[in-house]
Amino acid sequence: MSLACRPGHRTASGRPGRDGDDSGVAAVEFALVLPLIVMLVFAAITAGTIATAQLDVNSTARDAARAGALDSNAACTLATTRLADAGSALGATNCTNIATCPGIDSVIRIDATRTVTIPFIGDRTIDLSSTASYRCEI
Repeated sequence: MSLACRPGHRTASGRPGRDGDDSGVAAVEFALVLPLIVMLVFAAITAGTIATAQLDVNSTARDAARAGALDSNAACTLATTRLADAGSALGATNCTNIATCPGIDSVIRIDATRTVTIPFIGDRTIDLSSTASYRCEI
């Protein structure tokens, strides 16, 4: 029977059990946890880019509705130009005048798509949309 296996035997550190070296345990644990940490970082970055794109769509819909309250022909032109220049890598965009002036409100709806690449999963298409209204000033 080995010395480490005898009941009541204590190692030099005072712990019962074996005399083994634990120096590689932290490296193994880090190697097991690292892929999860990397996935969480990429998920946070992807969620941030999607949220930024949604904010661009919201802001553009609001500005287009305001422009439509002044001139109903300018609303979707402004929205299309703004989204093309936004640099948010939006795919197909669609602007719809739901209600135009003269009337009570200028209402604009913008639909857009954004393709995101998720590591280990692949490309996914996210649908973004926003509807905004602005009181007619004419």
